[in-house]
Amino acid sequence: MNKLISSGENKVSYMQIFGFILIVTGVLTIIIAGFFDNSASIIAISFFITMLGVAFAFPTLLEGSDGLSTMRIVVFMVTNVICILLIKIGWGKDSLESIGLDEWWMGVIAFVFGAKAAQSYFESKLAAPKVKVPDSISFSTPTLDIIEAFIIENKNELLSKYKADAVQASLKIINGYTKRIPSLQFIVKDKFNLPIGSEKIPPYFDYSGLRIITDVKEEDDPTEDVVVVCPGDSVQRQGTTAYGTIGLKVYREIEGKRTDYLLSCFHVFCNSELLAGITEFNPSTNAPIIANIGTVQTVIGQVVSGSFNPKMDAALCIINDKTTANSALKGFPATPKNAIRILTNHDVEAQTKVFTYGAVTKSASGVILAREIDRSIVMFRKNYTFRNIIPVTKISVPGDSGALVADEKGKVIGIIFASNDTTSFIIPIAEIIIHFNLKISHAS
Repeated sequence: MNKLISSGENKVSYMQIFGFILIVTGVLTIIIAGFFDNSASIIAISFFITMLGVAFAFPTLLEGSDGLSTMRIVVFMVTNVICILLIKIGWGKDSLESIGLDEWWMGVIAFVFGAKAAQSYFESKLAAPKVKVPDSISFSTPTLDIIEAFIIENKNELLSKYKADAVQASLKIINGYTKRIPSLQFIVKDKFNLPIGSEKIPPYFDYSGLRIITDVKEEDDPTEDVVVVCPGDSVQRQGTTAYGTIGLKVYREIEGKRTDYLLSCFHVFCNSELLAGITEFNPSTNAPIIANIGTVQTVIGQVVSGSFNPKMDAALCIINDKTTANSALKGFPATPKNAIRILTNHDVEAQTKVFTYGAVTKSASGVILAREIDRSIVMFRKNYTFRNIIPVTKISVPGDSGALVADEKGKVIGIIFASNDTTSFIIPIAEIIIHFNLKISHAS
């Protein structure tokens, strides 16, 4: 059964939520009908809906010592039928005599309550003895080492017979709190779907003259701790405060072996080097890169290459084993295409539209202002002159550096690396591809 709400070890299922809805619906209908309609039929039906909701909301009412009890279900339904008939017949009557209960009806009622008494008696007699769980460790309580030995000897049988996902020697959990009581803990995905009868998990096992107490813990199936990133996500060098944007997933192929990288700006991935006046990254440097996914910061790889010169502000991060990098740009699932766009003056005349997705600005668009320009750019209070960079109308703010820029067909133009009040500036992708010998991992 799917779990909707969890609190400690208590679970509220979708079926219980449905039961509560039925209860509220039935009670409200009874109140409204009592004041306005006063119809016995509506009152009786509303009562049935309410009691049906009780059965769904509190399923343990119909369970015995070995799970769902047929006797409890029969008694519950017969009692409801009697109540519904009495409500239907007696609603609006002034006395019990006017209802007209004869000896036959009294016999049925006596049978129902007699059956209930018999059910309670036999359930108490046939129920498995309850094990008193101590509040703390006593001298006769087996240690975790002994419980582990029991698991080693019986593991396969424990897993197969009791349909558990795993077993472990651990401290018992009572009402959501861990107690210092060694126990044999069964790990399951859903306590509601455990076996019943002879295959029901017993409260204890006897082993070597000791009593091993059992426990049941709900856990989902474990999955690998993988971080998923894509172009448009926020990144920064570990230990620095300068952050930017993942621009592209790119790769190199050497002798048939493919290696994937993430592309962004040198001043983002190699911020500490640039501040020290270093413009070529040293691969021997320990340079972890962090992705800022929501409020979580996770190391996704290491810088392996980077250059900062008059035509270049780019660096590569090799992706680690715990990171999955998508190729598609956020907001543009068909971008990038397996192609690049080399601009011409026709693109300027046609006011060719470009698109980007920055970590700060998010989705943005603009137009080409010139095919290329030589421009002095201020970075960290120093002036650097860049040549053959591409100016576009402003589509970025600080924090968007590294963001991919593409045309409306998804062809890559370059990555953003700077901006002022009116213009954003782009390093052409062709320069980056040639310099680092890269290929673009295009969107599928």
